[in-house]
Amino acid sequence: MKNYYLGSKLKATIIFFLCLISLTSFASDITNIYLIKNPNYLGDYNQLLGISKKTKGYFNKHNISVNIEEYNITELESLRYKMKTNNDKSTIIILSAGVYGIEAIKSLKSDHSILHHILAIHVSHQILNDKFTHSQLLQANDRKSGADIIVLPDHVLDSKSKALLGNSKYTQLVKTVGVAHNLELSKIKKEYTEFKDILPKSDKYLGVILGGDAPDSNGKIHYYTELDAQKLAQYISDLAIKEKYTVLLTNSPRTGKHDPITGKERDGVHNNNLIDPVTLKFQEVLTVNKVAFKLFDFQKNKPNLYKAIVGAVLYNTNSRIFVPGESTSMISECIDILPAGSVTIYYNSAMGNVHERHVKAEFDNGRASTLDSNMQFKNPNHNIIVKINSANDVIAESIYNLYTSDVVVDK
Repeated sequence: MKNYYLGSKLKATIIFFLCLISLTSFASDITNIYLIKNPNYLGDYNQLLGISKKTKGYFNKHNISVNIEEYNITELESLRYKMKTNNDKSTIIILSAGVYGIEAIKSLKSDHSILHHILAIHVSHQILNDKFTHSQLLQANDRKSGADIIVLPDHVLDSKSKALLGNSKYTQLVKTVGVAHNLELSKIKKEYTEFKDILPKSDKYLGVILGGDAPDSNGKIHYYTELDAQKLAQYISDLAIKEKYTVLLTNSPRTGKHDPITGKERDGVHNNNLIDPVTLKFQEVLTVNKVAFKLFDFQKNKPNLYKAIVGAVLYNTNSRIFVPGESTSMISECIDILPAGSVTIYYNSAMGNVHERHVKAEFDNGRASTLDSNMQFKNPNHNIIVKINSANDVIAESIYNLYTSDVVVDK
């Protein structure tokens, strides 16, 4: 009995230490994603959030645990200190955007006192200043000077940019159709459930998001005008009457923001229940044509019903939505969330050359139909609209493939 007791105790001790070793090993297998953000750039932040969440989900599907932490660009030294003092030698993923992200990546990747293997990912929805700004991220032979992946939408790249950024031996250029975003199905469902009782009852809906004034790549403002609204409103009226849609209409802070004659911002629009002239013109045409509709006007400091309208289109069969061509983020969100064939992008006066290239890319890839400036509707050339991977999916897969490649030798 005595020997049996000692043997059992020894076995229990061995099992305890094996479990402890296993737990320690498991903890060290967690991959950290450090998201470096600038609070002044909300659009960048939403892109980074969407990518980090999608990447975590992608890694989890392959049984890799991921921890996500956020750092402001002003907290870079705190992150550096944490990386230096952390005994874990596993791979770290740095995810950032903008010019501030370029500086952060260069700083961390060039610090040889940090023992981790760093995979640096830089994301942007446009060329920053010029292609040579992005070229600062191209890796030298030691892989410790820049980004491992540069992400850009294909439509913002000209032939020179592709040649400069796409031919690096050590930095991968990942091109996307559309842009990354942080709009998730759960958010759509939540807001639709919360606000559906204030939507007019209907068998099917026609969502319309009005365009708004937007800058081009050179900073020049292009205006979404009352004439744009009037033309679109007539087309929507005819379609709604013919197909028996109820129109759900909304706008954005950019709608009617400027007087196109003076170029000055209008006082008071989207505040104190004041509706801008562009939205009023659209509403007027629908009223004259006796179209069933409801306006959800954007007002400062009040709920924005955009996600609820997307939800109405999603959860009611045969519903559709029209999205303005200058709203790159809304186009990507709607296409990624909604069923294939339900999104139409309409051309308008607020679009610049980059916007037009984006819409063409979505059309050419079969992700959306279009309505041109002459109100001519077009389905994609192959006449079949299919769902392809979102920008978030493409980026997450690229990060995972690089993480599991021979580049990372110490994971």
